[in-house]
Amino acid sequence: MIPALRTETRILDPEDASAIAGAFHSRGKLMLRQKNERQHALAERLPAMLAKDCEGWGTFVGARLQAFCIFYPWLEMPFSTLVLIQSRPTPGPVSFARNGLASCLDAALDSLEARGYAHFVCRRSADPKWRRDALLKDAGRISEYSFTTAELITAGARSRWHRFNIAVLDDNPVDHDTAIVIGSKPDPTA
Repeated sequence: MIPALRTETRILDPEDASAIAGAFHSRGKLMLRQKNERQHALAERLPAMLAKDCEGWGTFVGARLQAFCIFYPWLEMPFSTLVLIQSRPTPGPVSFARNGLASCLDAALDSLEARGYAHFVCRRSADPKWRRDALLKDAGRISEYSFTTAELITAGARSRWHRFNIAVLDDNPVDHDTAIVIGSKPDPTA
């Protein structure tokens, strides 16, 4: 029997810059597409984002960052932007439990929900190969959320919603067909 690896999930800070860059650059693709120049440059901006107004959580295996997620909490309403999730490659089909994303997403959602954030907005590829149900089957607490596609944006365009352009798309047109998705925590009182 192989002993279990020691894992730790904790909040990330700007001093984790090299660990974040290492995990980010461990994969050549983001949202089913090869990373482009702007996406590669994002790795260098992440520590400044964590120092300013974003928060990140990471799952470490020993001293190595295996997976991380970064959220941007909105100040004016109970929404946040899921800026990025990334993990190092693991063998077999994608499994958030195995690759460490479930642990860091659970920690981030616990923190956000404790402060009243019940919804998040994210972007994903509008590629028909996207398999939400397969990804969420062992994804931890995020699989409890309900998801709604708020908008489909064609490559080269921007959102019709100003807030999405600013808080989700970093005020840039999308590089490929993109879905803007809202995830909502279940409301037990509804």
